[in-house]
Amino acid sequence: NQSVCAATSIMDIGPTLWGMAGIKGFDNIDGQNLSGILKGEKDADKQRIVISELMDNDFGRKPYAYGKMAVQGNKKLFTYYGMETYDAFFDIFKDPYETENLINKNDESVKTLKETLALLPDEKWL
Repeated sequence: NQSVCAATSIMDIGPTLWGMAGIKGFDNIDGQNLSGILKGEKDADKQRIVISELMDNDFGRKPYAYGKMAVQGNKKLFTYYGMETYDAFFDIFKDPYETENLINKNDESVKTLKETLALLPDEKWL
């Protein structure tokens, strides 16, 4: 067994399985082949940013809000369209249960991840 720490997406599963099986010709699809990382042949890309979009209502306590999430290395940012006061930023290695919101700690990663998320269209396209 081997444990690998890397930002990944569900879209990486197909390319990775194909890579593990030695199947070629999937260069123009979303997701990345992580088989080299899993085999220990190369290091994880620490600069890779993985993005997800979500609809959240805090278990029924708030109205539904469109949100975006970005993960880079050990940093994870949530932001909600029109509800930025609920933004959250975590060090997921030190705080895997996401109990300490670091959004106000002036971490340079917050700026980088927010700039990346700003490149996505807003919720009006949903």
